[in-house]
Amino acid sequence: MELDVRRYSKVLGKIISCIGIHGKAVPLINSSSPSSYEEIYRRADNELMDYLRRNGIPHQAAGKVFVEFFSRLTGKKKEVVHVSYFLKQKFCDVKDISISLPFVLERGEVLGIAPIKVNSIEQKKFQIVALGLKNSVNHILKASLKLTAYR
Repeated sequence: MELDVRRYSKVLGKIISCIGIHGKAVPLINSSSPSSYEEIYRRADNELMDYLRRNGIPHQAAGKVFVEFFSRLTGKKKEVVHVSYFLKQKFCDVKDISISLPFVLERGEVLGIAPIKVNSIEQKKFQIVALGLKNSVNHILKASLKLTAYR
């Protein structure tokens, strides 16, 4: 999700957090308008597509983001990183799924979910993303069971 965080932060001109899954991240901007989220998605997608048309796939930029991510992950100071986590307890009424959230780390130790505020629009978008992920995983598991039954 660090790539999504980077894209939305660039569009908004400030560092933000996201929840969800890569490609369908929910930027935490605390807007009271659902249309403002759609505008951010459009702007971020348009900027990415414009970049891709001009420069191709930004593998060097993605590599740089991953290097920064792993430096923060293994560093000594307190940092926030977005990582997938299995929700045993409810978060925004979602549980029993591995999904990305911002976590605070210090000296490589996970201290917990970063202090974030999720409004009702963001919570609903997060729930939709989580349900979509659960459905995808269930579909893959069912297909796998069918394939292994053919042996």
